[in-house]
Amino acid sequence: MSDDKDKLESELDKLRVKNEQLSQTYREVEAQLSIKDQQLCAQKKELQSATQRVERLEEENEELRGRQEQEEPLKCPVCLEFYTSERRAVALFCSHMLCRLWHQRLTELDSSSLCPMCRGMEVTNCLNLF
Repeated sequence: MSDDKDKLESELDKLRVKNEQLSQTYREVEAQLSIKDQQLCAQKKELQSATQRVERLEEENEELRGRQEQEEPLKCPVCLEFYTSERRAVALFCSHMLCRLWHQRLTELDSSSLCPMCRGMEVTNCLNLF
């Protein structure tokens, strides 16, 4: 009988050790799940914040599109024609714009022509816009 009792106690000790190991593993997994849950909550908040920012930007974009559609297209202040693919806009270094055709005419007329709006800068150097 004593031999059976020793076997049972030995088996019980092994099961207690195994139980403690499983309990430790469970606590580790539970801690990892808690960390992952916190990370998931933080990511959900970031996603919600980003989604709200995107929605605000889309609203602003729609508002700007509406304003742009309401505004009159840009015209050259010299010839009063709308800018087109043939009549592209150029920016002078004084920040004024005029069409490329008038820019060419002014530079062909006199290489030291001044800006027709402010007379502050020569029109020889410019930046093609659109």
